[in-house]
Amino acid sequence: MIDGLNAQGKRNRDCSIHAQVLAMMAGGFKGLSQKRVLEELLLPFIEERKKFKARPSAYWSTYVFTQLRELGYGEKVVRYIEKHWTPMADYGTTWENYAPEVAQESFSHAWSAHPLFHFIQIIGGIVQTSPAWSSIDFNPQFLTQSGEVKVPTPYGMITSRWRVVKGGQE
Repeated sequence: MIDGLNAQGKRNRDCSIHAQVLAMMAGGFKGLSQKRVLEELLLPFIEERKKFKARPSAYWSTYVFTQLRELGYGEKVVRYIEKHWTPMADYGTTWENYAPEVAQESFSHAWSAHPLFHFIQIIGGIVQTSPAWSSIDFNPQFLTQSGEVKVPTPYGMITSRWRVVKGGQE
């Protein structure tokens, strides 16, 4: 369901990433093709191969990242975060948008700090799968030389620690 309807009820082929990701998160709708959404919207967005009329903001991109991680594209998410959040880290905070305008947008926007959440899931491999952390999935992606994350839960600390050594992972 990449196509949508415009205000006149005619088919609109310029559908937003936002609507398609929300449909995927809701479990899909009749006619929604996850493959088409992935190939025509999500991958072109994360790889910056296509300009979109409505580009997800630094905050809203968390939903795109979640869908891409779930579909096996965690490395692309990490690379996108590295590129777009490094200037924010150098500034010492997270911004409302990737290049906020002075006096128009926030240069200290806590909602854009979600890359930490995604690093826990992708690099650390820890994904909560039930309420109160009573179960998790554990599947770290070895995208760097080492990784360590700690997640406090009602049952205690979950720690994921690994490093790449000659001949494999440790």
